[in-house]
Amino acid sequence: MDEALQILDAMLSKGCAPDVVSYSSLIYGYCKNGLIDKAMQTFDTMLDMGCTPDVVTYNSLIDGYFVRKTFDTMLDMGCTPNVVTYNTLIDGYCKKGLIDKAMQTFDTMLGLIDKAMQTFDTMLDMGCTPNVVTYSSLIDGYCKKGLIDKTMQTFDTMLDKGCTPDVVTYNSLINGFCKEGLIAKAMQTFDTMLDMGCTPNVVTYNSLISGYCKQRRMDDAMRLFKEMSSKRTTPDAITYITLINGFCKVKEVRIALSLFCKMKTSGDVPNLVNYNILLHGLCKDHQPKDIYQTP
Repeated sequence: MDEALQILDAMLSKGCAPDVVSYSSLIYGYCKNGLIDKAMQTFDTMLDMGCTPDVVTYNSLIDGYFVRKTFDTMLDMGCTPNVVTYNTLIDGYCKKGLIDKAMQTFDTMLGLIDKAMQTFDTMLDMGCTPNVVTYSSLIDGYCKKGLIDKTMQTFDTMLDKGCTPDVVTYNSLINGFCKEGLIAKAMQTFDTMLDMGCTPNVVTYNSLISGYCKQRRMDDAMRLFKEMSSKRTTPDAITYITLINGFCKVKEVRIALSLFCKMKTSGDVPNLVNYNILLHGLCKDHQPKDIYQTP
């Protein structure tokens, strides 16, 4: 953690003020190392500096601190919980033996999807025919909750009703599969997308690259990165950030720095997110001095 603070100081010296990602990274690190007091001090500093915590910040605190009050504060601040938040709460309750509380949280999580389905059913009752936007929204919602079976049921219904999926539909499916670690299923969907004459876009490639990076299959990630150029799909900042993050995680920081430079020459100006990822990677690789040499 001392190295992380060193790099944070380096960011400041370069005129990069810490943002929500910087603070959240430190809070995450403190919580993972059991330094809860340090995490709370950083959280207080963050608020004093006028930096608004996001769902990642709160998720780290809930995971490290596990106090229901933190979750309530999150809601009071208008920060919407995500699936990680609910999973963390469920895990915390289970570890404390509070199974009833865990089940209540699980039911709340499912209730949000049920409301969407109720609206969908009402739409059908009113004689409104669902279109590609309707189905794509439901598929995206199920994917975000990790409900793959429901996702596929909705997709099959969509096809049975003669509704043709578009790039948004396929992107939701691919992203959902990648998040669940089902990269083979994601690639199968990608192939189906191509067979159906649906052209992938940068979002499609970014999801697949992210899926490979999460599994540390960097050769496959780079293969897709190169394929993008041959298909005339221009990589964006997210493409570079994902790859930089992936190479940092496998401790190939030199390649990450090379991609960072390539991103600059392509016209994408590095921002705090890019520096934060390098900060995190260099910390893990125990090379904090390199951040001072980063262009």
